[in-house]
Amino acid sequence: MTHPKISVLVSILSWDSPRYLSNLLDNLDALPPSITGEIDTHLHILDQGSADETRDLVREFVGAGGSRTATFLARNVGFARGHNHVFDLVHRQQPFDYFVVLRTRTSCSGDPAGSTGWWTACGTKRSPSAARSLGNSAPIPGC
Repeated sequence: MTHPKISVLVSILSWDSPRYLSNLLDNLDALPPSITGEIDTHLHILDQGSADETRDLVREFVGAGGSRTATFLARNVGFARGHNHVFDLVHRQQPFDYFVVLRTRTSCSGDPAGSTGWWTACGTKRSPSAARSLGNSAPIPGC
């Protein structure tokens, strides 16, 4: 029995965080394209007005190939608006089944190492396949 492929969009926001972003991108580079062969994963980074060092990291990561894209904004538009921008931009070009948001932790509470900079999956949202025909989307509400 064959299962249909699942498509996942992973949304990453960056803003002047070369140390933590570099660590995250190195770890993402080490992941196989799909563990089971049944998952198509696309990574999109939205840079929000970072300095050159962070932008260069993003360009290098996207340039390494694979299913990776980036958008560069002139200013920081915030968490919810930034991820909604990624959702709308990528969904128009390439519909997906799941939307995964990665964020850096800004609180020490619950961090294994007791420090900031850990990346966590903030949430997943099923892309409403049935609602697509109605022209609806499922943006992340404001935090």
